[in-house]
Amino acid sequence: MFCPQCRTEYREGFSECADCRVALVAVLPSPATKAAPAQLVNVFETTDTFALGLATASLDEAEIGYKVDALRIRRAYCIQVAPEDEADARDLVEPLLTADLSLEEDEDPPA
Repeated sequence: MFCPQCRTEYREGFSECADCRVALVAVLPSPATKAAPAQLVNVFETTDTFALGLATASLDEAEIGYKVDALRIRRAYCIQVAPEDEADARDLVEPLLTADLSLEEDEDPPA
C-alpha cells in the first residue's frame, strides 16, 4: 500500500497515510503520467514495438517522464522528454537504436 501524495510505502493492514491523512492505494501511478512540459525533445524513434517497450520501461525505471507519439506517415513511434532529462534519457535508449533485438533463426524463444 502506498500514499498517493508522499509516495510512502505501508505494510498491509494500513488504509490511511499517517502524515497526509489520505487513503492509501495499492499501486502508485507511473512517473510517466506526470503532465508533459510544453517543450519536448525527441530522443528515440522506432518502428519496432518491442524496442519501444524496452525504451519506455528503461525510462520508467529511471523515473524520467516521457511522451510517446505515433508517427502515422512513417508508421513509427517517437519518445519525447523534457530538455533537462535529454542527456539521461539518451544514455538509456540509444543502445536500443543499434541493438539487434531479433532472434536468430535457429534460436529458440525464451520459455
